[in-house]
Amino acid sequence: MVYFSSTHKSFIPAAWKTDGTYSKQDWPKDAVLLTEQERATYWKQSPPDGMQLGSVARRPTWIPIPVTALELLHARKVAQINTACETAITAGFWSQALGAPHFYSSQLDDQLNLTGLVLHSQDSAYPCRDEQGLRAFNAHTAAQLLQVSNDFTRFKMRLLERAGALKQQLDHALDAKDAQALEAIEWSEVAP
Repeated sequence: MVYFSSTHKSFIPAAWKTDGTYSKQDWPKDAVLLTEQERATYWKQSPPDGMQLGSVARRPTWIPIPVTALELLHARKVAQINTACETAITAGFWSQALGAPHFYSSQLDDQLNLTGLVLHSQDSAYPCRDEQGLRAFNAHTAAQLLQVSNDFTRFKMRLLERAGALKQQLDHALDAKDAQALEAIEWSEVAP
């Protein structure tokens, strides 16, 4: 048999009531005897992720762990960095695969189209803009398409590495409980 005290948020083996661990005066007044179901669910059990032991009407239950203002700020900043990184990745990039700088779109469907062409290893027309902004389907050799793909991968990795470094700074600021440092960490553009 096991008791639960909602005041102490703890379990008390029944033997402690009579073995001298608790005197009659020290025994928690709110101690309730657990049902077998409660004993199997809560006593000596780890709470589910994001939960902690609590009580409702003096009975044990799992309750959500309160989220602190710093944790909310951290989550908001991580989301901002993720959004900014994704926006930068899909905003397009420059490549000199055609011998002069050309701007290539990099929305998800553009990434898939480029990957498909590279996997086929064939020459193909592919859309891009020249330095004057004129968009055309320009002829690319398989090697040039591979170069465009490699340029995009380097571009994307620089952005992902920047986002990763910023999120690591956020984690350190959260661990240090430094709200000012959390607020100060912002996405910044990476040079092409």
